[in-house]
Amino acid sequence: MPTIKDIARISGVSLATVSYVLNNRPGKVSPEKRERVLAAIRQTNYRPRQSLQRAALPDCLTLGLAVGSASRDIYYQAMLDNLHNVLDALGHNSLIFTSRLFYEDPLLSIRTYCDGRCDGLIVVSPTVGNALVRTLRERGFPHILVGNSGDDALSSSCEIDNIAAARVAVGELLRLGHRRIAYCRGSHETRATWQREEGYRQILEEANIPIDDRWIGESVGGRAWLRNLLTLPAAERPTAIFSFCDSLARDILVLIKESGVSVPGEISVVSVDDLGAEVTDPPLTTVRQPFEEISRAAAEILLARIRDPRLGPEQRLIEGEMVRRSSVGPAPA
Repeated sequence: MPTIKDIARISGVSLATVSYVLNNRPGKVSPEKRERVLAAIRQTNYRPRQSLQRAALPDCLTLGLAVGSASRDIYYQAMLDNLHNVLDALGHNSLIFTSRLFYEDPLLSIRTYCDGRCDGLIVVSPTVGNALVRTLRERGFPHILVGNSGDDALSSSCEIDNIAAARVAVGELLRLGHRRIAYCRGSHETRATWQREEGYRQILEEANIPIDDRWIGESVGGRAWLRNLLTLPAAERPTAIFSFCDSLARDILVLIKESGVSVPGEISVVSVDDLGAEVTDPPLTTVRQPFEEISRAAAEILLARIRDPRLGPEQRLIEGEMVRRSSVGPAPA
């Protein structure tokens, strides 16, 4: 295993200079020397040794929880709360990292905030092609993706089965006689958006229902898309909308109400998450995210990987549960 002396020798600098770079004190080191040290770290895949205290307490680990913004959506709050509670119940510590870990130089971020400070990292809903995830793989740092499986199977992941969740939601609409069903996408940067669309398309195609391109809209600019839908002739207008998530569904319900269209009398709305869905007007029918089960499975997979680095990546999908409320009704005659 490479040491700080090896980094100093390869980069041609002093031990103190390497220490300054490792501890993120850029004002002490010239950009040229800093880059040489970083290059040596990449070359050797150097990682600081864990503290003696942690080595003496192998049964009490510290896991990092990385999220782009803990406050921008109740989804992230729910996931963080459940992850923290699960780890606490298992006797482990949790350390929350927010935007800085995602948006700074990934190698510098991992070295500064993770190496020697936490034993593994749970990354909540990373964007597609996220540089942090790529660097975690390259360094062999134990991690798991939660809420977004990433681009491939190179990292462990645990999330709701998005395709199945969409099929359950849209299947509920089909059961009630709906045939013109719209879909409002989420962010293009998450695979969940496209996976739920895949489930939406699958079940409509199996029911031999053609999909009108006008029925699929974006969360960005969604108000204009929905207004256009609502102005279509009754014979062409969707009788139901499948929303990517509850936060979008809340906005959809408000806009439909402002337009004078009744829910569920004229348009039904169904979603995924079950976060605050019981207090919308009307209460929202949705597919519940199994947050606690996802958190337990993610912790189980990551802890096993930390204790046995020979384990390969594991992908685990967990089924959601339909929660029926008042936003969905039979298709209008």
